[in-house]
Amino acid sequence: MANVVEVLEHWAAGRPLRAIALSLGLDRNTVRKYVTPAREAGYGPACGAPSEGWAAFVARVCPTLGTARNNGIAWAELAVRHDEIAEALKVNRPSTVWQRLHDDAGLQASLPSFRRYALAMLPDAYTRRPRITVRRDDPPPGEEAQVD
Repeated sequence: MANVVEVLEHWAAGRPLRAIALSLGLDRNTVRKYVTPAREAGYGPACGAPSEGWAAFVARVCPTLGTARNNGIAWAELAVRHDEIAEALKVNRPSTVWQRLHDDAGLQASLPSFRRYALAMLPDAYTRRPRITVRRDDPPPGEEAQVD
């Protein structure tokens, strides 16, 4: 709900929806969705905030606005295999882990759902691994040409 209240505070201060979306890192349509109940209740940039405050307004008028969505059966299926996924991500890329679970274990979740789950639930395991550079000794003069 904190995001919703922050959006409404910016909106009541007179900032355009596009500027709010850009500064808070939200989609413009999400900002519009958050502002709509306040508009319908008669509030606006010229009217200011409700006397009870934006947090109480959101809790009273639209308590589910801004809450996490139900990620469905794909996340439920992945949650059952959470430990297996965490172990596999230690040594493999997410697409490889998904492919193996899909082919060998009959995983029904799609690759995008798998990526969203891994990013949300296992952010440390999902990060990029550093690339290893192996340095070779310089060859003797005349054996290798370099061009800039």
